[in-house]
Amino acid sequence: MKIVFRVDASLSIGSGHVFRCLNLAGALRKNGFECIFLTKEHAGNLIQYIKTYLFQVYVISKEDNVDDKYIENEKEWLGGSQKEDAEKTCEIIYRNNFAPGIFIIDHYSLDSEWESLIKWKFPSTKIVVIDDLCNRKHYCDILIDSTFERTSEEYRRLVPEYCTILAGTDYALLKDEFLQLRKEAILKRTSILSPQKILITMGGVDIHNVTGKVLKELNNRADLHYKKITVVLGGNCPHKKNIENIAQSIKYDVDIKVNTNNMPQLMLEHDLSIGALGSTTWERAVLGLPTVNIAIADNQLVIVEKLRRNGFIVFDSINFTGAELARSLIKLTDFYDEMVSRSLSICDGRGLQRTLKFIMSLSTNK
Repeated sequence: MKIVFRVDASLSIGSGHVFRCLNLAGALRKNGFECIFLTKEHAGNLIQYIKTYLFQVYVISKEDNVDDKYIENEKEWLGGSQKEDAEKTCEIIYRNNFAPGIFIIDHYSLDSEWESLIKWKFPSTKIVVIDDLCNRKHYCDILIDSTFERTSEEYRRLVPEYCTILAGTDYALLKDEFLQLRKEAILKRTSILSPQKILITMGGVDIHNVTGKVLKELNNRADLHYKKITVVLGGNCPHKKNIENIAQSIKYDVDIKVNTNNMPQLMLEHDLSIGALGSTTWERAVLGLPTVNIAIADNQLVIVEKLRRNGFIVFDSINFTGAELARSLIKLTDFYDEMVSRSLSICDGRGLQRTLKFIMSLSTNK
């Protein structure tokens, strides 16, 4: 059976949607499914990156009049109407003569309008939606939202009665490697007396250069001392050169990794993290990595208070001060064991396995 993913990456969207779809596609391929990606050629796309995983990729052309500047409103990330996008999607399928058994959609600009058009063209196709926002209707057989403390009841009015809702971090779509390293991470954290290695991960694009700000603030604090700092950047980060220059000029030993495929091992090796909210939040949690979490987009604010209520350190914007960052890192160190335990408690790393069973069941339920 062919499974078609409709997902985009761009300077506005970032990389996380594509990354979690790749995690899911990899697991599905291991179980005998053929996975195909349909994605738009926005500035900051990950078309070539997807191809490195040996998946078939079909490119949806971008409208000529669409500006590739950073867009805050996720409803505009598609760069056109849902109807136009659905028509182009169907044209690609017809032209290449393949029948989608399951459609998996991960896009904040798409909703029941797009999904209904696809269902009308391909009535036997099952539809799976990956979402985080809980703010629009969907026409789907399975809805996945791995937001912390999300409940199925929140989606009930937004999906058909027959839709299966997979809600909460129990369904976080993370690489199997995080689960495989969990026991080792727990043992390692228990032996750390003085955290000395910091991992900075501000997303695949980091359009506002929060990484650069963090490095400067760390350098300016006389009350902070660490042996090593590792920075992870995506290949589409527009501030790479600036970050490299900052890294060379500060007092710390800074190692910069670009487009790393080794994130599970990096998280295992480090003692603390400063990172953007998003999929990596749950990756860090699986490995019990105490983190200063930073909301880098308005659509992440919904989980800020939830995490705070559960004892996590979260900045609700990128406008934090050096003093706030220092206090937060010192708190992580002073209450290290407690912060490790809290992280481990919110995500067990088995979400991909749980989700896979539900999606695979669609192939037998005609």
